[in-house]
Amino acid sequence: MVNLNVNVGSLQLANPVMPASGTFAEGMAQIFDLNRLGAIVTKTITDDLREGNPTPRIAEFKNSTLFSIGTPSKGGDYYINETVPFYRSYSPPLVASISADSIEQFGELAAKISVPGVRAIEANISCPNLKKNGLAFGMDADATYQVVRAMKAATDVPIWPKMTPNAANIAEIALAAEEAGADAVVVSNALLAMAIDVETFLPKVANVMGGITGPAIKPILLRMTYQCAQAVKIPVIGCGGT
Repeated sequence: MVNLNVNVGSLQLANPVMPASGTFAEGMAQIFDLNRLGAIVTKTITDDLREGNPTPRIAEFKNSTLFSIGTPSKGGDYYINETVPFYRSYSPPLVASISADSIEQFGELAAKISVPGVRAIEANISCPNLKKNGLAFGMDADATYQVVRAMKAATDVPIWPKMTPNAANIAEIALAAEEAGADAVVVSNALLAMAIDVETFLPKVANVMGGITGPAIKPILLRMTYQCAQAVKIPVIGCGGT
């Protein structure tokens, strides 16, 4: 049998396959053996309760999907008390994905969810920094550095910042994350996009803009993954844009 073991920093995976955050939930256990995965990455959560964006949230195209889900979240307490215990019965390491409105909140939530069973924390830095006029943390090298530093100071759990492809120079952002102590980087979230319904002349998603993912953007994200891998010495995890 082929040995597919891979190390992501200090974390050993039986194979390099893991779902992107937001694409997987507990219900998948009914149709798929979760133990076949290298790691389990859960949907991004915030510490506060959030409903997400209004509908419609999804528009499908031939080779891509535009989505604007927002970050629906039942909060950090629910994640600790319900989500983490569910996945403890499976062998792949659990990777929690988190989002926050400020650098301080990233550190606080990282500390809060560093409970037995959480083996790594993905920092979704594509979310807007409310102290910097809504500019995504991941579009600014200094903000990325500060988020990672705050999280590293708050927990001993490995930190994986998730890049945004909307940054002008994604390799520069990855370097900032590495300098701050990131254990790996995830490349990347979805490309910012929008679509108009030619019948109604209205945006196809209620939030006007959203992220686009699917086969059409694979060459773009593959290029970005390569650029980051050339720039940093820490592991780079390729992700399809979710």
